[in-house]
Amino acid sequence: MDSGLIGRRRTLFALHKVQSVVIKQSLLQRRRKLADLVVHLAGRTLTVPFVPLGAAEDAAAWMLYRAETDPRPWL
Repeated sequence: MDSGLIGRRRTLFALHKVQSVVIKQSLLQRRRKLADLVVHLAGRTLTVPFVPLGAAEDAAAWMLYRAETDPRPWL
């Protein structure tokens, strides 16, 4: 979700289509225990910046668990 002074944008995606989840940290983020959560989908990449590190790790584990255990076909 992007938010600014004027508006917001929310992006919804199907969890069973997640290809990979990456947690990135810059030096500043490491010092403040923050991270960027990057979700790779088939045709898109979603980035959620400045998430607390523990929450980013939990979200990544949860998304990958849901993607791997979903019985629906990928296509």
